[in-house]
This record gives sequence, structure tokens and C-alpha cells, in this order.
Amino acid sequence: MTMYIGMDIHSKRSTYFAQDDRGGKIASGEIETSQEGMEEMKRRVGGDHDVLVGLESGNMARYVVTAIHAIGWTPMVVDAREVRMKARRINQKSDQRDAWEICDGVRRGIYTTIVHVPAEPVERLRRLVSRRRHFVSLAASQVNAAKRLLRVEGVRLVTKSQVSETAWCKMLAVVEGKPELLACVKMHYEVWRAARRNVAQIDALMVKAAEPFEEDVRRLKTIPGVGIVTAITAIAVFSDVTRFATAKRAASYVGIVPQTYQSGECDRHGHITKRGSSELRMLLVESAHHASRATSPFHPYFARLCAKRGYKMAVVSVGHRLLRVMYAMLKHKTDFDLGKLNVVARVHQVTKTRYWEMKSQPKAEPAN
Repeated sequence: MTMYIGMDIHSKRSTYFAQDDRGGKIASGEIETSQEGMEEMKRRVGGDHDVLVGLESGNMARYVVTAIHAIGWTPMVVDAREVRMKARRINQKSDQRDAWEICDGVRRGIYTTIVHVPAEPVERLRRLVSRRRHFVSLAASQVNAAKRLLRVEGVRLVTKSQVSETAWCKMLAVVEGKPELLACVKMHYEVWRAARRNVAQIDALMVKAAEPFEEDVRRLKTIPGVGIVTAITAIAVFSDVTRFATAKRAASYVGIVPQTYQSGECDRHGHITKRGSSELRMLLVESAHHASRATSPFHPYFARLCAKRGYKMAVVSVGHRLLRVMYAMLKHKTDFDLGKLNVVARVHQVTKTRYWEMKSQPKAEPAN
């Protein structure tokens, strides 16, 4: 017999509801959200048979999954949005009812959006990638705040961006005659320096944490424009590429596919969904900017779409292509192969030098 348990997780205490395979109630109650609480729940409901524990995605999900594994049960993390949409009484919400909804839904198999819980090495990479993104955003916010402060005070910017020590020193020299303004800019400068130091430290930790995936990192770095940070982030986000049936599903998981609305004769496509990892999307777009150079083998794709739809859409499209290439390389354990990119190296001396162009299609032979 299989027993099903639904849990409504909170930081201090959690509520559980247990059913048998026919839907009959076995037990319900509250426990502490700790390893001791999970063991207490096991003593109450009994654990002599297969147990499937369902819970919503959230900040505490990872910790609870680890605790459930420790007592020998099988966890299932369901997307919280799907749980809310499939609730039988949406306007009647309580912890006990949520636990029953999850338990009954897991037993009946109505949930389709099951959240992947990666292994500990991948989870460690994800944690470092998230912290790196936090400090990169913090550094960028200090640059933008300093720019705004100077514009409000009518001070002419001496550089377009303050992303280096030299640029900050120039800006501090400009406001040296205004003590109050100088003090404010120095505050932003100090926070920026601290954030950049943290980013450098996290980069070193990421390289060390990625040692179990050294071969995959080396493989992804063979793609033009892809560095070590992008490679590590892709491995952390994908976790196990075999869980994606196709490259299209992997791109949808990252959220770099266009929104679609199709009904009858209406067929519209909008901006990308942005439903997945913002860290990987950002790095893919940064890597895609290299395609604007004529020396990049992705330049023919970029140039053709840039002429039709503009620079921004071309960059996003190349980022999408980069992700599909990464997926194929990780799945088939191969290095980057120019022969599969449908481009050929050729030099043209017209107005500028072009290193890559699309392969010409063979002409069809005339019918006899």
C-alpha cells in the first residue's frame, strides 16, 4: 500500500495530511519545520510502506526535501501556482485545507508541473550563481544611483559609465568642489567596490564548486563568446539535460521563447516569456552580443535578423540559438562543431572584411 502525505510548509511550523491509496484519512496535524519534526510525523503516521510526500515550491522546499529524504520517504515538489489554480475552493484557504488539497492532488495525479530538485553539487552551484547575480545587480544599482545624483545636481558626466576604478576616480574629481555631493558619491563608490570584491570572491568559489563538472565546463567554453561564468551557470540551471526531451523544451524552461496566443485564425507572438532563470538569460544575451562582430561564426544569423527585425531581437535570437547549442553539446557530450552551424568561412573585400556567411543551397536540377 502506498501512503500519500500533503504538507503546507511554513518557516516555523508545518501542517500535514495523510491518506491511503483509496483516499481514506490516516492522520493530520502540525509539526515543527525541522528534522526532528519530520521524524515526529513519521512516528505518528507510520512508515512501514511506500510514502509519497507532496509540498509546494518555495523558500523552505529545499530544506524540507532534504529532511524527507533523511527519513526514507519520497518527496514531490509541485509548482505553487498550479496548486492554487487547481484548488477546489479557492476562496477558502487554510493550512489544513491546503495540506489536504496537496495530498489529494498528489494521490489522484492531477499535478503536471513538478519542480526538479537537483543534487547537492548542482544546488551549491545554483546558490553561488544566485549570490553572484545579487552582487552584480547591487554594483549596477550604485552606478545608476551615482549617475542620477550627478544629473540632478547639474554636474556634467565625464564618462558614459562608471564600471571601473578609473571612471569612478574621474567622477570623484569632478565633484571635488562640492563637499556634500562628494560625500554622497563616495558612499556609492564604496558600496560598488564592496560588491565587486564579493563578485570576485564568488567567481573563485564557483570555479572550485564546478570541479565535478570540469569536462562539461570545458566543453561549453569551446562555443565562441561563452566564458566560464556562462558555462557554469548553464550547468547549474540545466542540472540534468536528459530531463528535457528536446532543445525547445529546454529553451522554454529558461524562458527565452516568445509568448504565443493562438485561437482560430488569430496567431500572435509577443516578447519572451521570462519564466525561467534570469541569470542564464542575462548571460546568454551578453554572449550573443559577440555575434555582432564579423569574426563570430554566429554573425550570419545575427546580421540577417538584425536587418529584418532590429538589433535587440537579433541578440535575443542568437542567445536562443546559443542555448540550443549548449543543450545539444551537454546531451551528446560533444565539443562545438562549426560543421553543424551551416556557415562557411570566406573573405570578401568590398566595403569591409566578412569572415563568415551562410552556406549557399544547392540548385535543383531541371526536370527532364
